[in-house]
Amino acid sequence: MPEQQDLFASIAARDEAVKRVGEGAGDTWMRMAIHTVADVAAEEGEFTTDEVWAEFERREMLPREPRAMGAVMKQAAAQGFICPTDRYRPSARPECHARPVKVWTRSGLTHPLTWTVILPRTAQ
Repeated sequence: MPEQQDLFASIAARDEAVKRVGEGAGDTWMRMAIHTVADVAAEEGEFTTDEVWAEFERREMLPREPRAMGAVMKQAAAQGFICPTDRYRPSARPECHARPVKVWTRSGLTHPLTWTVILPRTAQ
């Protein structure tokens, strides 16, 4: 049983860290980032965060904190813009040292320009 409790604690700690990093990124950047993910999904169909990072660079909107990508992808999926697959690919980004990254796919939504990005409410 201790391993299961450790797993639950680890999941909770991960989710809290993703939440904090997302809040630190700022609402405006998060909205732009989620729209960027939607654009990549519409263009690519299947993609990894490698393609999202490339688009961030092209748009000159790299985050202050690289871990914000987790919050972006989590929000984009929660809002139904993208769906995770059960597949992984080695990252092509040199700083990732070919680690496996999740393959994502676009959702069934067909008009990304009409999507409204809704950010989670933060405690005041």
